[in-house]
Amino acid sequence: MEGSTAGTAARFKEAVQHLGLERSVRLGQCLLADLPQTDGPFDVVTMFNVINHLDEEAVVELHTNPGAMKKYVSLLAELRARTSPKGWLVIADCGRRNFWPAIGLTAPLMKTIEWHKHQQPGTWKKVLELSGFKVVDVRWSPVLPFSFLTGNRLFHYFTFSHFCIRARNGG
Repeated sequence: MEGSTAGTAARFKEAVQHLGLERSVRLGQCLLADLPQTDGPFDVVTMFNVINHLDEEAVVELHTNPGAMKKYVSLLAELRARTSPKGWLVIADCGRRNFWPAIGLTAPLMKTIEWHKHQQPGTWKKVLELSGFKVVDVRWSPVLPFSFLTGNRLFHYFTFSHFCIRARNGG
């Protein structure tokens, strides 16, 4: 499955080859629900711009609907059960809030984002903790080489609204 951004899988595979990690890193190109039970335990799971796609109907109401929260907690608890005891989960995605859609315009740098299908980092932190993960940190994704200027919420509110959460298996 290509993901939400065209070319992501190809770039991932190129990076793995460049780093010489073909024997220890693989790209799972399937739905989480379709991941073979024999796969795992995983030491590191990276979800880059896909967490909101696990259940697009539930994610819209995740911050307000206990039923939607329960669905996502269940999905991530299943993933946690397949992660090694000290394994990592790294999530990167866009938050729900951005200046441009707030004023009724298309975000110039993120024209295809369906902002209502995203959640703020605090909501994801809650889901992860209820799923049994221990959140290590939450940060806004810096734009290199200007990380000291761009790795903050204000910058992201006007641009990408992109964040990263690192969590450990708490089980």
